[in-house]
Amino acid sequence: MNKVAVFVSRYGIGNSPSIINLLDFLSDKFTIDLYVRNAGMLNAPVLKKRGIKLIPIRRRHILAYKLKNTILRPNSYEHFICFNPDGFVLCKEMFPYSKPIYYSLELYMSYNNAGLYYPPEVSRKERAWINEIKGLIIQSKEREELFRDDYNLSDKVPTFFLPVTYGGESSSEKSSYLREKYGIDKNKKIVLQLGEIKWWFYCIEIARVFSRLEDRVLVFHGYYDWEYLEELRKTIRDENIDNVIISSEVYDSIDDLDELIKSCDVGIAWYSDFSVGLKTVGR
Repeated sequence: MNKVAVFVSRYGIGNSPSIINLLDFLSDKFTIDLYVRNAGMLNAPVLKKRGIKLIPIRRRHILAYKLKNTILRPNSYEHFICFNPDGFVLCKEMFPYSKPIYYSLELYMSYNNAGLYYPPEVSRKERAWINEIKGLIIQSKEREELFRDDYNLSDKVPTFFLPVTYGGESSSEKSSYLREKYGIDKNKKIVLQLGEIKWWFYCIEIARVFSRLEDRVLVFHGYYDWEYLEELRKTIRDENIDNVIISSEVYDSIDDLDELIKSCDVGIAWYSDFSVGLKTVGR
């Protein structure tokens, strides 16, 4: 079976449908060497699949790979696939002659990359090598146009559009998980904001709106900025908001969120426009 090299750096694997889907799809056709550096949530079930080899990389490893692959220029992989700038730079540092497929999960614009890890060293290397990629995977035409313009990407580089979706069958099954856990009245609708508890999702403003909706209970769940989380909690206390719940439960896998989602009546996604990435993912 042919081999593929995949590179993920400074990103969570277990909570990324895009990464999980790709690994799952590729593993049926290739053996995969998954190179990771500072990556999180490495307990995703897909990583237990036969044929996927997890290879943690530290700085001292990069030089050894670079020397080996600069001198020998091996052709041991049919494809190289990297996620975001940090994964792309990791790939090119380890395999200088590779022409990877670049999978863009976030928009790292030179003029706007707020909230993203994008140090000058990574940006400089990424943009110097960007026209050496074999192809670009990105979520929409709008994001592709922004990417091409900012990176001055060659017209010869093809694009594959792949919206963010999760694998498996859809389900209309309901769950009583949240209602039982928090003792929520059966006559009240449960609204869930899932993802992150940070200022650019306007959690405080949304909590204040829902405080006026007596037939609704709002539940926040996700990664949080500690200072903002405390501000949200203080707002709930000071303004006597009694129909807003902050869930602090930690889940090991994205699949574990199913019961949470099935037990709500409405999902809410509300984004600030403070970055190009959030503007386009909102649309």
